[in-house]
Amino acid sequence: ELISDTGIDGASLTWRVYAYLKDDAFVRTYPRLVQATSSMSDTSRFSLAERIARVLLTYNAFRNDWVIAWLKGEDPKCEEKILTDPDYAWQKAMWQKIGQDLKLPLEHPARRLRQTPEAFRETSELHVLMPQNVAPFYLEFLAELSRVRDITIYVINPSEIYWFDLNRKTVIEEGSHPILSKWAAQRKALNQLLIDFTYAQNREDVSLEQVPFRKEEPFGKEPSNLEWLQHSIFKGNAKLFENFHEPRRVVDGSPVYDRSLEIHGAYSLKREIEAFVDYLYDIFQNDETLKASDVLVLTPALEKAAPLFESVFTNLPEKRKIAWRVVGRSETARNELVTTLFQLFETILGGFGVREVYALFSAVPVAARFRFTNETLDKMRNLFEEAGFHQSLNREELAQKSFYNGKRFTLEAALNRVMLRYVMREDFDDVVGDIRPEGRRIDKEPLAALYRAFEVLTDLFEVSTQKRTLSEWVTRFLQNAIANFMQGRSEDEIRVNEVADLIMKECEAGEAHNLAIDFSTFVAIFKNKFKAYTFGAKPVPSVTLTNLANMRGLPYRVIAVIGLNDGVFPRRTEAESFDLCLAAPKAGDRQRNADDKNVFFDVLTATRDHLYLSYTSRDMANGTRLQPSSLIRELLECLTNQNATTKDDWLIEHPIQAFSAANFYRGEAFEENDVDIRKISFDTELADDINVCQGKPAVFNIVEEAQSEEIALSDVLDFWDNPLKYFWKRRLGLNMARDDSSFTNDEPLILSELDKWKMNTDIFDELMESGQNGKASDKSRLLAASIVPSGKLGEKAVDDLCSKVEAFAALCRTDLEKGPS
Repeated sequence: ELISDTGIDGASLTWRVYAYLKDDAFVRTYPRLVQATSSMSDTSRFSLAERIARVLLTYNAFRNDWVIAWLKGEDPKCEEKILTDPDYAWQKAMWQKIGQDLKLPLEHPARRLRQTPEAFRETSELHVLMPQNVAPFYLEFLAELSRVRDITIYVINPSEIYWFDLNRKTVIEEGSHPILSKWAAQRKALNQLLIDFTYAQNREDVSLEQVPFRKEEPFGKEPSNLEWLQHSIFKGNAKLFENFHEPRRVVDGSPVYDRSLEIHGAYSLKREIEAFVDYLYDIFQNDETLKASDVLVLTPALEKAAPLFESVFTNLPEKRKIAWRVVGRSETARNELVTTLFQLFETILGGFGVREVYALFSAVPVAARFRFTNETLDKMRNLFEEAGFHQSLNREELAQKSFYNGKRFTLEAALNRVMLRYVMREDFDDVVGDIRPEGRRIDKEPLAALYRAFEVLTDLFEVSTQKRTLSEWVTRFLQNAIANFMQGRSEDEIRVNEVADLIMKECEAGEAHNLAIDFSTFVAIFKNKFKAYTFGAKPVPSVTLTNLANMRGLPYRVIAVIGLNDGVFPRRTEAESFDLCLAAPKAGDRQRNADDKNVFFDVLTATRDHLYLSYTSRDMANGTRLQPSSLIRELLECLTNQNATTKDDWLIEHPIQAFSAANFYRGEAFEENDVDIRKISFDTELADDINVCQGKPAVFNIVEEAQSEEIALSDVLDFWDNPLKYFWKRRLGLNMARDDSSFTNDEPLILSELDKWKMNTDIFDELMESGQNGKASDKSRLLAASIVPSGKLGEKAVDDLCSKVEAFAALCRTDLEKGPS
């Protein structure tokens, strides 16, 4: 409550910063702001406001002494290079404006607890499970709260012996255990911060103690490599790496495999997943107690990996099916309504090109709203081509463009042309189809539905042309689009409304400054909200794929991390150039790279039996070797430096294709000593196809005889029309976008030879039927044709055609008058 009373949160602070950036008087005072915001669009200005707000919130959490000094009109006690930084003055002034607007106290908000201690006094003890990273700002609240009630804080210490003890004496030297030094630095900084903060209180009622570790269970069998690695972390002793053994070694003449810790390289992310499936088959075969629910698959790029994961696991043969599920995906990847909203945004911002409009009308929610069937959409394609629609919605939208575009090529002009031809020409049914119900009413037919869609789209465009407050954008555009332009699943609408409610909560901050934003800025805000909006990830009774950070620390018997490519994880992010913390960093400062390493450390320590890591090791195009994540490189260094193993012992590389003969056993019979189980595929179907001996996985190679299936003629036609599209639809359940390759957003600049022939025929027939011995009578009709370029180009083309045809018609008339010779 004390924190929320200050009004300092990401959304409200962003709007305040945005208001300051639009205040010319404030911006002109600081050359750095003038330089950054000159010629900046509203969308870019709002994006800058978001970035500045994030940095200011960091100061409040990790440099609260700076903020308090600024609010008092003073400079903080910090290094001189911070005070002389060119970005220091405007950030100090901005915090002072924030303090004046919000009437912030000139002390830490936690001090207000001393004014009304009874309001927070409780008889029960407060237990706090400390997160992985906590800012000093929040520790002050706990310190003040501890004056009126007992608080016990629990902090995870991954090692029996760490870099410090409670007397602040170094127990082991920095770097003596490479895993702890490189991956658990963030946790070390948090523990040290808590200890230093506790000692700084100088209070007799504050104490620190280390909870004794439970007695370690003795190994019931020969420890695996993963167990030795985790045991070395627990003991804080890197010398235990000497107990590692080769992952594949020969004992009593037979190969013995330790598959508890493996690193795999493949040519693509899909091949990584295919290799992992074979890994699962092998450990399932050798451990009957393993279940699908014991397997967790993590990836730093869930949206990229999910479709490939679904493709591989969905197409496993019935006898080798593995239950699976993807959880924690972004809402934008699952919600058709949101996807269509994004299409609508891009169509409006992109100028209503015929490709974009047709794709928008083909989207499932729009087609459902206006009852566009597949047949109707096919007719719509022909209609757009025949009517000459290329780009722009109508004259009003066209007038906003700075470049010239013929008014005859807008959607409005095309629909008017269609309606006119519908009324005037009986043979236009070939294009539009049978749209004439009894009484010539067309309000419920495809053409009328297309007009209704056009009218709603026009209304939405008109709303988008003016600057509006955030609440107006939600009510007048977003809700209007959902209610009148789309029809989605109820659960999709619920998700959209939830995000709309989140945006509406920001409206108070925006409207307090009476701020109006343009359409592109609203689109950016809406997209950012939805990209951050995900389903909760929780364990499910199957093989689970989710984002690397979603289920960190949860114990699983088998954990796989796929897609560990260089630069992907840990993520490479550049800090803001105006972040003053960079000039004087402190232990415990938030760093994405350190956060990611801590996540991976959690994965390592949470794995019970098998840890599987993979990355794309070679370029698909030329076979060039690619670097893995720095985490894999550091792990390989640890595994090889202090024992007799080599990098090749730990790294298993797979061929470029699943059907490569190198994935299977060779020869008449299986000889276990001659193969490496870790590289072998269990795909018996592929083994049969390429005529190699499968041999080993007898448990899985029973395949039922395929049942005959009646194939409809429509399926044959769909396959013949587009085999790839048919495959995606039938095998993967994915509907590809409708073909728009025949569309072009560009208006014609010249007449094609076929168009010339059509116009020549029309002109010649008119001259010959009229009996006139002169020029074509109605050039305006010719210039109105959708195939004729606009302006002078069109006039020149029509004049050239008319002069040539007129001369030819005159010769024909002369010959006809003479009669046969």
